[in-house]
Amino acid sequence: MPGFTISEFAGKLSTFGLASPNKFKVEFQGIPVGLNNRQLDFMCEQVDIAGRSVQSIMNLEYGIRREVAYNAPAYNPLSLTFLCTGEFTEKRILDRWNNLIVDSVNGFNVEYYDTYAKGCSLTVTSLKPDGTTKAFSITYREVYPKSISSIQLNHSTQNTTLRVTAEIQYAFFETDDIRATTSSQLNSQGRANL
Repeated sequence: MPGFTISEFAGKLSTFGLASPNKFKVEFQGIPVGLNNRQLDFMCEQVDIAGRSVQSIMNLEYGIRREVAYNAPAYNPLSLTFLCTGEFTEKRILDRWNNLIVDSVNGFNVEYYDTYAKGCSLTVTSLKPDGTTKAFSITYREVYPKSISSIQLNHSTQNTTLRVTAEIQYAFFETDDIRATTSSQLNSQGRANL
């Protein structure tokens, strides 16, 4: 393998550029409460591109011990931060959605998963330095707000904007390179094409 050179590094940068953390957009689909007026999309200040981990267990057969994968991957919840408008619209949407899951007014009944999560998705698109061209996209499926942070009001704080943070749970994600397949496709192809 040839040595690493500065000119190779500079060539990679001039060809591909560097990804920017402040050029992104989000889009919620299928929120089961209120109007779908894209309020959460526009006011999202911070969002994660999730990682994932494979569950593993120690293989205790004779010889070298190895960690081997088993079961489905584990997905960590997302943390999204929203700027609050004057009417607290963002917090109201998140609170209504969260209250739909477990209604605190009508007996703490837990709603069916299909009602609050099944048709809901969140797409996060990272943009190239021009601010318009897609660089990378990830879609979280079956999303819902698991928890919503408190908002601190303070008489001594001035000239700042209130923010609300929500922890969003999801079933799985898809990217430009990883797409979900059905079990019938898996059976006919033998494995998923990535």
